[in-house]
Amino acid sequence: MSGDDPLASVLAIYGLATDCFRIAQRAIANRPVRLEGTVFRGMRRASVEKRIALTRAELDALVVVGLWAVFERHLREYLRAKGRSVRTARPRVVARALHHHTDREMEYWKADDVLDIFKGIVDPSLIGNAKQIKDYRDWVAHRNPRRPSPTKTDPTSAYTVLQQILQRVTTSERRATTRRPSPAR
Repeated sequence: MSGDDPLASVLAIYGLATDCFRIAQRAIANRPVRLEGTVFRGMRRASVEKRIALTRAELDALVVVGLWAVFERHLREYLRAKGRSVRTARPRVVARALHHHTDREMEYWKADDVLDIFKGIVDPSLIGNAKQIKDYRDWVAHRNPRRPSPTKTDPTSAYTVLQQILQRVTTSERRATTRRPSPAR
């Protein structure tokens, strides 16, 4: 996994966008604003404020989708890198075929199954929280009206959970690579 915080750029964009919403709301609330050349042209103040609030809620949901996408990609790339070590096992012809197969099929693994792989190094309750975020992400991305909406997740909470998992995986990796082999007896 590269970078100390791969989710930071998504959260930074979110912060910038929310600041823009605040600036727009202040401008509209404090003085008459010229709305020509904007999507708000011809709208009343109350309509503009409502539209900003709805857009902010949609942004919150889409940021969770973005956070999940970056998070899931990093976990899959981590597993892909770990799978490369299989290539050198013996017999090599079998090892290479196994690596090729898992590398190709990994993209089709369910996200819940990918998360479960990390239960040995990540607190299972944190994995459970990530699965709730994934359920919310799925609902936002697909908006299936026949399925009830799961518990809503805000971007900051999603970031905290997902970042804790990535940090735990990274910390475990560092520990594993810095351990010295025990002396032979």
